[in-house]
Order: sequence, then C-alpha cells, then structure tokens
Amino acid sequence: MMTPTELYQLILDTPAAKTAFEAGSDPADDAATAAALNVQDIPKTDDTPRDSNWLTNTLGLADATTVLGTLQASAEPVVIAAVAKLAGDGVDLSNPILQSMLPTIGGSWTQELRDKVVGLGVWNESAAEQRGGRGYIVLADDVAAARSWSDLTLRTVNNYNAAIGAINDGTATDWAAVQAILNQ
Repeated sequence: MMTPTELYQLILDTPAAKTAFEAGSDPADDAATAAALNVQDIPKTDDTPRDSNWLTNTLGLADATTVLGTLQASAEPVVIAAVAKLAGDGVDLSNPILQSMLPTIGGSWTQELRDKVVGLGVWNESAAEQRGGRGYIVLADDVAAARSWSDLTLRTVNNYNAAIGAINDGTATDWAAVQAILNQ
C-alpha cells in the first residue's frame, strides 16, 4: 500500500491523474483521479528465458498441457526452435516474432488462454502498478486521503512560511505572535 505522500507524488507524476485531481475535491474527482492512475496503458515486457517447468507452474497443468501440446504439434521452424528452448535454457516469451505467431498457433485455445500466454511476455501496466506492484489498484478513498494529506501539508508549509516572513519583517517579535501565525 502506498502512503498518502507516495500517492500524492504519483498523482503529480501522472498527467491525466493530476488534471482530474486539480479539477476539484469532491468524490467524483477522487474517483476520476483513481481511474486515471489505474488505466493499464504503459507497455511492459519480460524477456527472461522461461522453460516448460515455469510455464506449467504459471499456467497450471491443464493450460500448460494445451499450450505445450499445440506448440509441439506445430511445423513452424520458429515454434519448433521455441519448443526446444522450452525444454532447455528457456525461451523469451516477449520475442516479437513469437508474440506475433501465438494468436495464430493458439487458434484452438480459448481467448482467455491466448491472452494469458501472450501476457506472459508482453502486457500493459498502470501508473499505480508501476509504483505499487502488479495488480495494485488505487481507490477513490486512497485519493481522498492523499488530498487530505496534501491540504494539511500545504497549510502547514504556508503557515510556517508566513511565520518566518513575519519574524524577518519584524511583525512577529515574540513566541506568542509566531504561534498565532502558525495556528491560523
């Protein structure tokens, strides 16, 4: 979970979220900000070589059996080479050639399985997932907490700066005057 400070920084770093956040302070604005942070539009790849054991552990036995059986039955030279690598050092599932062939090779697979296999090497993440980890979601309540934190921090900084200014210009000459400014 992100702290309000970390979430506030993420909001400032994400243009669409910053725009929604600055639009206002009602629950709809918080929901729009959260939605902007949760949009999975940042492309990611994983070029780690994966072997058949990893594929089985990741997909489960039934899906891995389907995928490996389909790949082993293919006559495509690139797929034959990929199957050999699955049994050895592993294959890069983000390889663009392999990625482009998976939907065709997996034509008999369910759409869910095709998406799952393609997503093992290439997927999209949200800004929230980049900071909080894969699957992390920001809620409107989280944005409201960050908004409260930012308002409190801004008020504190402004009061502190006003107190320093008053000391420097001679209008606050004792602790009581400084405290009055800080407590505004």
